[in-house]
Amino acid sequence: MSAIFVLPRQFHTAIVENRKEKHIRTAIWLFPLYMLVFNFFVFPVAWGGKVLFQNEVVNPEMFSILIPQKFGNYFISILVFLGGISSAISMIILSSIALSVMLSNNLIIPYGWLENFKIKSDTINTKTIVNIRKVSILLMIMMAFMFYKYLMTSSSLFSIGLVSFVLVSQLAPSFFGAIFWRRGTYAGALSGIIAGVLICYFNLILPNYFADIKEMAFYQDSFL
Repeated sequence: MSAIFVLPRQFHTAIVENRKEKHIRTAIWLFPLYMLVFNFFVFPVAWGGKVLFQNEVVNPEMFSILIPQKFGNYFISILVFLGGISSAISMIILSSIALSVMLSNNLIIPYGWLENFKIKSDTINTKTIVNIRKVSILLMIMMAFMFYKYLMTSSSLFSIGLVSFVLVSQLAPSFFGAIFWRRGTYAGALSGIIAGVLICYFNLILPNYFADIKEMAFYQDSFL
């Protein structure tokens, strides 16, 4: 649930791109309703796939494409495929833009370009910011591909999503703590984020590309 607030694309859409407070009031009830309606269609697809492919080895993530194919309706399968491609591309675009804005505004410019911006014109500064964000987007997409190619290639989409949500959820305590708890400190927030990321990395990411590590005592059911 915390991913709704701290995912880069959600944060960018809800806060950075938000221009009117009344939009938040609408999103408070419309977004949960959208999620409820959207997930309502997951159950019949999952149930139908289990029934139709109960004796076959099929990836459940492909049910929405394979079910129409089983009945010879390839047109619906193509539409589902195009819908999945469009939604994936839109997520990549929005996430890349949001992360590039965060990187340029909070890391790259304050710690490397701030002095140059003070002595140059606004036109040059604007072009520089745009170029920084373009390069950031390119590097992030390349890093994401390398991460998937060499670390998560054998994992399912569900597993990758789970790892992503758990990792980004480490920002939630600091995010909500900054809003509701005034006694929180920078050192405490940073320590909590680092500790959470390390724990998630050791328990969720390492087992994906070191098969032997699952044999360690830490990963045995009896230990957990």
